[in-house]
Amino acid sequence: MSLDVNLTDRLLQSPISFNGRLKESKEFIDVLDYGVTLLSPDNIVLKMEMLSLIIKKTRTLEKLMELGTKHAVQSSLYNLEQNGFITRKVKENIFSYEFNRTKILFKIKKDLETRYQQIKDVKDYYISNDCLFVCSHCKQLFDYAKAMEHGFICCGARISSFDSTSIVQNLMDKMVFIEEKLKALSKI
Repeated sequence: MSLDVNLTDRLLQSPISFNGRLKESKEFIDVLDYGVTLLSPDNIVLKMEMLSLIIKKTRTLEKLMELGTKHAVQSSLYNLEQNGFITRKVKENIFSYEFNRTKILFKIKKDLETRYQQIKDVKDYYISNDCLFVCSHCKQLFDYAKAMEHGFICCGARISSFDSTSIVQNLMDKMVFIEEKLKALSKI
């Protein structure tokens, strides 16, 4: 999922720029774009609008309530707060919200590093087991040794060889995507 063009444009507009200079870099917006995928998908457009306003310093609950129904706004704020995007402050019974830049960038970095390692482990498995077999019925994957143990039969039928080249390429593409996000994160 990526930020819609309108939200990205709003983030790049004057409220967060000074004398034509962007306060928020394109790298930051690119990383934040990925971070939004960590949120639950319900009311995602509302969450992105709220996030845009909070980043631009529109922080009061009263202003944020203008964006949608009470339930939608409250559940969206809760989701943003639970995922580390914002911090709630209460002063004299007035709720205000601040963008939690350090916390969310740390969380996004950890998520990217974890996903990168998981994808790398799966890719390494496919590369180290270049001779794989798959059951056409239950889709269970066998390496050569396991296929031999089962006599190349599963679910009462012969298992067939499996070419994992496209899977490895897809995993490598995902790793490049994550490397780009981590590189953008290091520039922030």
